[in-house]
Amino acid sequence: MSLCRDGLETQVVSRTVSVFVDESDGLLQLANALDWQCVADLALPDLQQTAKGYWWRGRQLHLRTHLGVLVLQCLVKETDRGIERRIRQTPLYQVFCGYGGGPSWKCPDHTKIETFRNRLRPTTHKQLGDYVLQVAQARGFADPTWMDLDSTVQEAHIAYPSDAQLLRKLAQKGAKVLAFLKKAKTPDVPPALHIDLEAITRKGQEYFFLAKNTAIERRRAIFRAYHTLVKHQLKPLLAFLLILSPQAYGALPWHVRQAMNTLTSHGGRYVLDVAHFIRTHTIKPDKLLSFHCFEVVCIRKGKVGKENEFGREFPHPFHLYGCPHERQAESPPRDRRTCRHLRRGRHGGGRHGQRLLFSDEYPEGPPSGH
Repeated sequence: MSLCRDGLETQVVSRTVSVFVDESDGLLQLANALDWQCVADLALPDLQQTAKGYWWRGRQLHLRTHLGVLVLQCLVKETDRGIERRIRQTPLYQVFCGYGGGPSWKCPDHTKIETFRNRLRPTTHKQLGDYVLQVAQARGFADPTWMDLDSTVQEAHIAYPSDAQLLRKLAQKGAKVLAFLKKAKTPDVPPALHIDLEAITRKGQEYFFLAKNTAIERRRAIFRAYHTLVKHQLKPLLAFLLILSPQAYGALPWHVRQAMNTLTSHGGRYVLDVAHFIRTHTIKPDKLLSFHCFEVVCIRKGKVGKENEFGREFPHPFHLYGCPHERQAESPPRDRRTCRHLRRGRHGGGRHGQRLLFSDEYPEGPPSGH
């Protein structure tokens, strides 16, 4: 074999490259199988909900492009910046997202991709995922007879839910509400009603700053005294808030009413849950872990360095996915090792475990900046 040294010293410059994209490719077959008008009709009600209500004014939003990016981003598992970069660099992805369907096509910016996704409700994301899955199954792209289930944890943006900190926060909420009621001269407030935050803070610090080698009996005794102090301080306040007249309640500002609702609806229950832990040294299954994220639970999946995770757990269904001419006729093996490779798209023969759900990571819509 002879060697050619041409181009070794040539500098790369900007140039135009023409690439032929075959419509028999699997992605383009899927793009032609989808009824984009139907997909747009599913997303249209959410897109018409704008801040000022004039959704027909302003710069045009190319639905075909953004819907194609939404589907493609789910298939290739890319971030907003990553999918923008891959679309700009890959002609096949450009055609899938509508290149050639209009005179002014261009790849949307990653910020616009995020904005478009955030405008769709979780139910709309689910409807879009169901439609794509139905079309994929009808055209032979997905095999509904095989499905693998995985789960992921959506961690909540809360501090570590230790009982010592939550009891202190509950007492602070009670002191804040009581101080406002006395300042506003709300009728029927008992003059002797008082919450000693200094005593609660001192007792909490005594428990928090215990040495690591402190005997468990002494640790439990201090925490029991701390819980008893908070309970005795809050009990008269909770009893008064429950009998507060609707007129006096309606005259309060919204933030005070919100704190009162937390105290009356969840404060007493949380104190009882902590008392159950003190008596039995076991945690109740439905114990509160936050006073503003009520669906947060403790999840243990055996991860190294993450023994406890606090959030919500969501399942991910994976279907056998691939081009019809690539899939083999035999049933896929069901052992764990093969299922893991199918999920990661490493198995040969065009078998890729694809997750056809668009918003399972963010059930209430993805947070801003992600």
